[in-house]
Amino acid sequence: MNGGLHGLGGLRRHAHLGATLAASTLRSPELPFKLTVALTWRCHHRCACCGIWRRDKGEELPAEAWARVFASLPGLAWLDLTGGEPTARTDFARVVASLNSGGLDEAGRGPGRSRPTRLAIAHFPTAGMVPQQAEAAARALRWPGGPRVLVTVSFDGDRELHDRLRGVVGAFDRAVETWQRLRAVPGVQVVAGLTLQPGNVGQWRRIADALCAALPGFELADLHANVLHRSPHYFGNLEAATPDGAALVADLRGIAAAKGARRDPVQLIERAYLALLPGYLQTGRSPLPCRSAELSAFVDPAGTVFACTIDPRPIGRLADFNFDFAALWRSQSRLDLSREVAADRCVGCWTPCEAYQTLLTQPRRTLLAWTGRALRA
Repeated sequence: MNGGLHGLGGLRRHAHLGATLAASTLRSPELPFKLTVALTWRCHHRCACCGIWRRDKGEELPAEAWARVFASLPGLAWLDLTGGEPTARTDFARVVASLNSGGLDEAGRGPGRSRPTRLAIAHFPTAGMVPQQAEAAARALRWPGGPRVLVTVSFDGDRELHDRLRGVVGAFDRAVETWQRLRAVPGVQVVAGLTLQPGNVGQWRRIADALCAALPGFELADLHANVLHRSPHYFGNLEAATPDGAALVADLRGIAAAKGARRDPVQLIERAYLALLPGYLQTGRSPLPCRSAELSAFVDPAGTVFACTIDPRPIGRLADFNFDFAALWRSQSRLDLSREVAADRCVGCWTPCEAYQTLLTQPRRTLLAWTGRALRA
């Protein structure tokens, strides 16, 4: 992995994230410190378990609008840029420019007057069908003293299985090339993302062996697994089949054991996430009190804000608040929804987008999960 904090500026950003997490264990922050943004519904794949590629592509907020949104979140510490395929946005570099410059001017040509964000973590997933676009996107997020950049390259099988599940011949080889390009970018951490679903459950070892053979520098610690979720407003896949529960739990235990007990922060959270997944599969509820609509939010390409990627109740449209996220966050609809989530009156999920910040702000339970007690239960 090519990690690094990029000098004093990077250390300050991570100190800000640490302080934000610590404060969030005691009280609710005024604004979310994590944002998951779907930049586009465009997608190169045709996955059976996901309906994003079938969606009407609709409106996409321009870079200038995103600059105003980010300028209204100076304390933003963690940003996930997703899709669709987020790197399909030809203006990706312009979208993220304001995170460093402090915003674009009214003509969208240069730095604005707002402070840049204190972003510590910037992450995006990619299917890797256009390797040069993924590489360019990773480089756009790299600047001196900037955030830690993480990229997840999606692999759902070995060459034959991956191409079949993704509905595109050559998808595996393109993803491998993307991995190679990203690993060569200084300061970028690259992992492989595996979504366990009916088409690949029970085959994680075969998939891991294929990745070890195909990906330079790949280790099992670099395999980040999650399970198929359904969502009407994000994945658009309410008709997707549910994988076999017993086989799924067996896969999760096997992956957790193979990843070992490396004690870096990313692995700690990953292991805790895996440890608590069987509880979610049994109950359909978040195994820890969820804090979506409080610590974090999801924004779709047109600028509609939701508590998360799974609960379909919208909070509001950024355009109705002049792209001032803080103003939207103070709205009664957000306060009402946050109370609903806190009371566990939501759809229920355990996706990484929502689980990781929940784990980080509940350290005692995370530590118990990391020790493996929950996974062995």
